[in-house]
Amino acid sequence: MNGGKVESTDENGQLGQTIKEIDRLQGLVDGQKDAKADPDPQKEKTRVATLEENKRLLELEKGKRQRLESDIRDADAESKS
Repeated sequence: MNGGKVESTDENGQLGQTIKEIDRLQGLVDGQKDAKADPDPQKEKTRVATLEENKRLLELEKGKRQRLESDIRDADAESKS
């Protein structure tokens, strides 16, 4: 722990994998937001639905990261007491 921030020491651990997934999803969302609307209404509907699903998954992963970081801080505090 460094100044209240949790550092991931194992990139293959649960926190490290969650961070990688957040980065992946953020890249997808950013790319989908910047994409031009498809002139085909069905394809555009699918594109928008995919964007919304990826946004939802991104928020879930961010919540998971917060929970993991909180668990790590709690475990660290317990080990110091």
